[in-house]
Amino acid sequence: MLENVLGVRVIRAYSKEENEIKRFEERSKNLYDKMMDESKTSALWGPIGRGVSGASYVIAFLFGAHQISKGALTIGQLITFIMYLGNIVGPMFSLGDFITMSNQASASSDRISNVLNEKIDLPDGEKELNSLWDKTIEFRNFSFKYPSSKSDLLKEINLTIEPGQTLGVVGKVGSGKTTFLKQILKFYKQNEGELFIGSSDIVDIKSSTIRDKIGYVPQNHLVFSKSLEDNVLFSKKKDSKGGLSLEEALSLADLEKDLSQLPNGIETMIGEKGVSLSGGQKQRLQIARALIIDPELLILDDSLSAVDAKTEEKILKNLRETRKGKMTFISSHRLSAVINADTIIVLKDGRIDEIGNHESLMKNKGWYYEQFLKQQKEA
Repeated sequence: MLENVLGVRVIRAYSKEENEIKRFEERSKNLYDKMMDESKTSALWGPIGRGVSGASYVIAFLFGAHQISKGALTIGQLITFIMYLGNIVGPMFSLGDFITMSNQASASSDRISNVLNEKIDLPDGEKELNSLWDKTIEFRNFSFKYPSSKSDLLKEINLTIEPGQTLGVVGKVGSGKTTFLKQILKFYKQNEGELFIGSSDIVDIKSSTIRDKIGYVPQNHLVFSKSLEDNVLFSKKKDSKGGLSLEEALSLADLEKDLSQLPNGIETMIGEKGVSLSGGQKQRLQIARALIIDPELLILDDSLSAVDAKTEEKILKNLRETRKGKMTFISSHRLSAVINADTIIVLKDGRIDEIGNHESLMKNKGWYYEQFLKQQKEA
């Protein structure tokens, strides 16, 4: 049901309403039948239980009367026995109810326990990273694959990014751009090769001290069902005195102009997954969220794909002017986003296929050259 609500536009676009309604009705009927079976069993258990309880009293009374007539039992002993019998029957019914409720909750508790008992297999370092802006980032024969992958997605990466440089990461879909950018965030266990920040291996550095200095904008729209203001301020710690003001972050992300179009301006509730915002507004919101902490390293993972060329150029110009001396990584399918980067790498099947700046890559007349000319013609 939740998937259908969230994906209602896709369902309508492919005229799948009837199929989804039928599938929902089938699952609802299946659930209804099971709940009815459970209700019937519960309804039947009540009268049977009360009947057995009543029968036990009748049997005890008749047997006791027979024993009294024989002189083997006194009336007081019979009354005492019946009272004890009542004290036993009540807890037995409670035990039955407890077993029923336990069975109903077992499936949910197992799933919750699996999550709570999940162990973190990513060892954390102990070194504190005091600063990132003055450090080089160096990949040394670096290869990587996800735990569920059979083959490496990054292969023998050798690259050095100097302090203050802007790195452009381009390539075909599935070439490894997002995977490459995530390595700096230390989300996964390192496989082969080394990744150094300054003179320290990233394995030895405490993860939180790395991430505190990075502003990360993922390619997927990650927004919360809160106000626009709360979404932008999400990255900023309560006790933090540094960073940019809310107005500065919105201006740099070119989102300030959109506030007048929203019902309550900056305080507008954007809804589940930002349903009240356009794709471009969601991307600019995420950029503002990253910029407000004034990160020492800004990572933009294809974060301008939903904005028009004019807005893209304005945002990139703002970044060039305000982030001088600070490291920036930009991944994009549109090569116009990385033209001014100090270094551009072209990934192909997880390897660096081309490397240089815009001018040198155009002279090489490889994939970058062909793709740039193609995009210029399309524009």
